[in-house]
Amino acid sequence: MTTQLALVGLDANWDVTWELLRAVSDAVPVLAIDVREVSQAVRSGRSPCWQGETEQAGPQLWLHRLTFPPGWFYRAQRIFMPVLARKVRWLLDELFGNGQVVWFVTSPYYLPALRVADAGRCVYRVLDDYRFYWPHRARITDKYEKAMIERADLVLCVSRYLQAKLRVACPEYAERIGYLPNGVPDLFFEQPAPDLAVEAGRLLAQFRRPIFLYAGDPRQRADPAMLRALKEADLGSLVIAGPGGPRVDVAPGLTLPSLGRLRKRVLAGVYRAVDVLVIPQVDTEFNRAACPRKLWEYMASGTPVVGSCLTELDGDSSGVPVVSSPGEFVNAVAAIVRDGDGEQDRRARLAAAERHRYHRLATRLLGLLVRTGGRYPKCE
Repeated sequence: MTTQLALVGLDANWDVTWELLRAVSDAVPVLAIDVREVSQAVRSGRSPCWQGETEQAGPQLWLHRLTFPPGWFYRAQRIFMPVLARKVRWLLDELFGNGQVVWFVTSPYYLPALRVADAGRCVYRVLDDYRFYWPHRARITDKYEKAMIERADLVLCVSRYLQAKLRVACPEYAERIGYLPNGVPDLFFEQPAPDLAVEAGRLLAQFRRPIFLYAGDPRQRADPAMLRALKEADLGSLVIAGPGGPRVDVAPGLTLPSLGRLRKRVLAGVYRAVDVLVIPQVDTEFNRAACPRKLWEYMASGTPVVGSCLTELDGDSSGVPVVSSPGEFVNAVAAIVRDGDGEQDRRARLAAAERHRYHRLATRLLGLLVRTGGRYPKCE
């Protein structure tokens, strides 16, 4: 098969990457690479694929799964990045022949693979400030990232805060550092099927109304002081939908009930069935650089949202109260319980979520690729 333009995306084991690649495949052929360590594969319920396996996941979408030993990503990358590069290059030749291929990577640590594969055009999607992932490797990560920015034709940050930060860090490459936020799958806009609505109701029946829900692991990004204040205010039930269960120790002296990890369609139904969705992020550089996908999923559901440290929201026009202290957080939730959700706020949230549908983000990405037939585009 020969095509004029195709995309190969690494790290398809990240939902935010997989959803974007799947949307892009509506327009151009895409090869998505899902590489996991053994423990990651087992936790996801997948059998290790030592030799790799490829499936056609859509009319123009191929997914290749591969398993590597622990430490392959950076401790043993001299061994495994060349293996990955040659594997991907072989797959590209099989699927796309001599077509023009754009490489789409989400970590600076893939730089050795790009070099071995002699990759052509490259998009570097920056999902976080990666220096915080492994603090003891922050200096090495920073070095890799600057080299990746120099190598890439296009750098796309998930938050404007992160975009500004990288432009300051790499002023000579500022014009190629753009912005493409995380998105929300279409299913979060849809009314749940009757059986899913029943399942959501069953999960929540044990809790006193109103119910306040935090989705994800609150031990990683949430502000425990805000969660503690909301629990102690006793306005209703504060519940977690994430890892663990039936209870999660969020912080010393703070334990919250958990629904456990839910399938996406069940989670979408739960979002619509609770009274307030909360995202009280602790104010750190790590969070400021982020673009939490659950924010857009929350907003698509139509349920009221209260949060903190949400740099991607434009003040009051978002329909989401953004607070900065435990007291403000409790007061904002209490106001919704007391006064209900305003129609103007609900419409603002839905409009913001609409702008983050994956097919819209895919169109923006493809537009940049078309505009940047030459290297090093200027990004607004």
